[in-house]
Amino acid sequence: MLEGTMTRRPRGYYQDFQNIERELKEIAAHVGYYPRYVDIRELGRTSLAAAIDKYYGGLNKVRKRLKYKSHTTRPRGFWNKKGNVIREAKFIIINHNLSELPNEATLRKMGYGGFTYAVYKMYGGIPALRKELGQTSRIDTKSKLTSLLEQYAGSS
Repeated sequence: MLEGTMTRRPRGYYQDFQNIERELKEIAAHVGYYPRYVDIRELGRTSLAAAIDKYYGGLNKVRKRLKYKSHTTRPRGFWNKKGNVIREAKFIIINHNLSELPNEATLRKMGYGGFTYAVYKMYGGIPALRKELGQTSRIDTKSKLTSLLEQYAGSS
């Protein structure tokens, strides 16, 4: 009963931890790992995510209670190495079929909050990392387009 098949749950449904466990296991089987909030929401299960926060102290506490290992836990110091940040950026681009690294807000919505923190700490922001990856920054693209438009307008 995943996407598009949700029915309204009876009052108090998520106060029974077995219901939380059952639905999280179902989602985990679907996505292939213990789900993140973004996975739960993308499947239209916002009430499940809200109940996890309200009744059980958050997804991480529930994960520990269910004895799942986190798929996103990185060893201490992982984000202090540029090579790891670069590898993760390339993974994000390839894994999500993107042409360039998204902005911070988009990355956070995708579940990459720790990565964005590391990028700002190490590079000062996404534009600097894009430059290191050989991507044209959006500012450069805008200035190039402005220049082309001015050239075009001036030639008529």
